[in-house]
Amino acid sequence: MQGNGKDYANRLALTLAATAEISPAMYGAGLQAVEQHSQELADWQNYSAKGRLLHSVIRKGSQTGMINISVDIHDGWHINAKKPTLPELVGSTVILADDKRNADWWLSPLSYPEPLIKSYSYAVDPIAVHEDKLEMTGQLVYRGSEANPLAPILEVISQACDDRTCLPPETTRLVVPY
Repeated sequence: MQGNGKDYANRLALTLAATAEISPAMYGAGLQAVEQHSQELADWQNYSAKGRLLHSVIRKGSQTGMINISVDIHDGWHINAKKPTLPELVGSTVILADDKRNADWWLSPLSYPEPLIKSYSYAVDPIAVHEDKLEMTGQLVYRGSEANPLAPILEVISQACDDRTCLPPETTRLVVPY
């Protein structure tokens, strides 16, 4: 669904460009409609854990908006909760990347769902995990003065595990479309 809206906006922009010579007065209004439509929903995706995790971010709005970061988890795999129950495990977190393009962006604390408490052969005690899909929500706010800032970059830190072992932790970068 997300791609359909952006595809529609792109096709509409091409159509408007072709008709600009016929009706210049309508061209500006058409561009405003394209901008509004393309800002309604934007997403970006990236894989980690040898393809077992698909990370994506969706942002609604223009300079200030709610975001949804999700991690789709392959069957038979899980990721650790934000606060792992064992010290040797790495929790799943999202941060703004340490990048100068992010200087004027602020990411609110994210809300996480309650983790599952499960037992695995590699751990003596049960651990807090997420299976199937982890969805986190928050707000991304632009506090700068530039009219067209660079898109912010988020980093998703996660550690994928199956029922016997854990892969090394990974940091996956996501560009939030602006």
